[in-house]
Amino acid sequence: MKPSPKLHIFTVEDNAMYTLALDLTLKDRFNYQITDFDSAEKCLENIYLNPDIIILDYMLKGMNGQEALIKIKQALPNCYVIIMSVQKDIDVAVDLIQLGAYTYIKKSNSALDKLVETIDKIRDEMDNK
Repeated sequence: MKPSPKLHIFTVEDNAMYTLALDLTLKDRFNYQITDFDSAEKCLENIYLNPDIIILDYMLKGMNGQEALIKIKQALPNCYVIIMSVQKDIDVAVDLIQLGAYTYIKKSNSALDKLVETIDKIRDEMDNK
């Protein structure tokens, strides 16, 4: 079996404490390069870095997660975008999936565990392509 390539993951989160929690969770994983942004605009300015996965908060200052998702998928149609938010409206989650988000994870006590499981699943999909 060939070794998995190093995954480049962008996090887009305007809460510094949650960014730290994401970083600590993800940096414990093997072979991840993490780049953090506190706004969708900064993420999009750096989209040329071609991340494999973007973890995108929905409720951001400035451009929200839905607007950012549309622009991300236009620039990188094959990028896996995971939406994470405290937003509870199921219709919003469904809309985001229809716009191309890989999944929607509600921020909760188990959200980081779900995120790790989701990234492991994405890595398996990438390895099987």
